[in-house]
Amino acid sequence: MARVFAADAVAAAVLTALNVSSIRTLCQGGVSRHRRQQAPPYVTIGPCSEDPDDTFGTSGYGSVVEIPIHVITSGQEDQGDQRALTVASAIAALLDEPVALSLSGWTLRMTEWAGTRGQVVQFMDGLVGYDTEMVWRFYVRKA
Repeated sequence: MARVFAADAVAAAVLTALNVSSIRTLCQGGVSRHRRQQAPPYVTIGPCSEDPDDTFGTSGYGSVVEIPIHVITSGQEDQGDQRALTVASAIAALLDEPVALSLSGWTLRMTEWAGTRGQVVQFMDGLVGYDTEMVWRFYVRKA
């Protein structure tokens, strides 16, 4: 059986799961797959990585797809760092429920939150903001 990569399918499912009104209300810049030049707050997904998850004695191939999700907020906002954590909590509530992900060609076995870290970033216009990165792992098997 030839290896088929799952990262694109999982990233597309995560993008769809997060592109809901509860997140768009908190982040007027929306949710996108790649970083782009826009005013914060916004959410970006990726870049993704993928490792094999081939369990001995089971049929088919599995993968562990790791997806960083970045919540970008403005330092000009009084509570920009707190807003980022609020958005991160809303994202966690969505991704903790695997039923929120609709995968094409793959079966989701498990989701796992791998950690969160925050950092101060400087935008191209010289202003300061916050990047709160959450890393999620998705364990999938070819359907």
